[in-house]
Amino acid sequence: SGTPTTIGTYSFTVSYADSSGFSATQLYGIKVTDPLPDGQSCTQAAQCQSGECGTGICCTGAGCFALAAGGSHTCELKSDGSVTCWGLNTSGQGTPPTGQTFVQISAGEAHTCGLKADGTILCWGNNSYGQLNVPAGVTFQQVSANFYTTCGLRTNGVISCWGYDSAQVPASNLVFSSVGTGFYGNCGIRPDGGITCWNVGGAPTTGSYTNLTVGLSYACAIRSDHVTVCWGTTPPAGVTFTQLTAGQSMGCGLKTA
Repeated sequence: SGTPTTIGTYSFTVSYADSSGFSATQLYGIKVTDPLPDGQSCTQAAQCQSGECGTGICCTGAGCFALAAGGSHTCELKSDGSVTCWGLNTSGQGTPPTGQTFVQISAGEAHTCGLKADGTILCWGNNSYGQLNVPAGVTFQQVSANFYTTCGLRTNGVISCWGYDSAQVPASNLVFSSVGTGFYGNCGIRPDGGITCWNVGGAPTTGSYTNLTVGLSYACAIRSDHVTVCWGTTPPAGVTFTQLTAGQSMGCGLKTA
């Protein structure tokens, strides 16, 4: 543990275009800090000593935010907890609930979910498989939406999932520190840093990991020595990342300075 120290400020551009002619480009900036509290990535907002979660890392200041990209829409969690979305909005996936603030957001194919400060989750958009039907009376520390499934990491470390892939959950006696949701299966990081997956074969059996992301039939994670390890695909050689995110058939990473 320790107080995060700023090691750099980075910027990147997100662009979107669809067949209707709609397009948008937005420049973003983030402030990267190190070391991370307890060696964890900021998948759980409570782990950030600043109380604010950026794009997978702990950060402070007005430049911090979270960005969640879905099938054809993107949402930004601003430093004041409000959410702004752009892109396709045919199912209301780009229309956040009015007057609500969040500490973390995640986007699926056509739905979006946000984790509130009180541990409750709100989801909006397409609900064809029940991916918006958050379990009642449960509090969470993380939400992960992907394709037509939503998973939440409860405050007791147990993972719950709802939607298309709701049956792909680990035994209730297993606890985790973070969860990654995919199309055919899901993965979680255990408190010891190890990874357990269900219906996503080939997960590493050794090593300690922080950032985790799951795609269509593959997953990737950042090991404690900053090496990216993937199963079901191959990461770029000789490149290290501070954060990863997976799409259906492609993955992206924020490179280290």
